[in-house]
Amino acid sequence: MNSLPRNPPRFVPTLTEVIDVATLDQSSAPIPPTLELEHLVQLVLQRVDAAFAYRWREVAEALLKEQLEGLRLSMRGEIEPLVRQSVMQVMSSARSQDSMK
Repeated sequence: MNSLPRNPPRFVPTLTEVIDVATLDQSSAPIPPTLELEHLVQLVLQRVDAAFAYRWREVAEALLKEQLEGLRLSMRGEIEPLVRQSVMQVMSSARSQDSMK
């Protein structure tokens, strides 16, 4: 006997469904095509919904970032002249106080 442990193959198929061979014969009643179709449609729609939700989230995030950046630039454009005017007033006031001394 071989005492070394056997290494299983890298990819081992997994049994996910038990099928009774007796149910595979032609005499058993087939699933109506409309039920198969409806089931397939529902499966596909579930996957589409999941993919759509993920993609929608990505697009929404990109649009939101773009809008926020535009808003930031717009606000900065509005604030900059006010800051410039305030700084000029403070500097002018400081100069006039220095010249009075």
